[in-house]
Amino acid sequence: MQFSGEAQEREIQGEDSGMPDQTISWYRKSRAIYNEQLAKYTAKGHRYPRGAADQATRNEAIRLIAERPIKHALVMVPLIWRGALLTFPLLLVTLIFAWKRDRPDLMGDDVSVGADVARGSALDKEAVTLAVFSRRARSTSNSCHCTHL
Repeated sequence: MQFSGEAQEREIQGEDSGMPDQTISWYRKSRAIYNEQLAKYTAKGHRYPRGAADQATRNEAIRLIAERPIKHALVMVPLIWRGALLTFPLLLVTLIFAWKRDRPDLMGDDVSVGADVARGSALDKEAVTLAVFSRRARSTSNSCHCTHL
């Protein structure tokens, strides 16, 4: 969300000075919280103030989500939906392309991990990937023309 005029100036000033109460949007508020933490760790003379500020901000976010998981889920639905109009068709096209072309590498490492979790067992990553994506593995032929095995 973009503001204009005085509202935008207050947003940017609040973000840059680390004053989350001076911001309006979620993006600028989160950046202001980070900048507030960064100023705190820098003033303390922390060896790695950026890393400490990042960790503190992440821990605070996890704490807030854990306090109100239903509220978090309700907010995520419209945010995911907004991006889904573009993202979901792209992911679907990639999935179809990867399956048709025997390209499990296009799906990333999480595909086989997700299958392991769904099955409730720790299966070999390569075996799951081959079982899901390789048409050759499902063929009735006993001969294997795979050069990558």
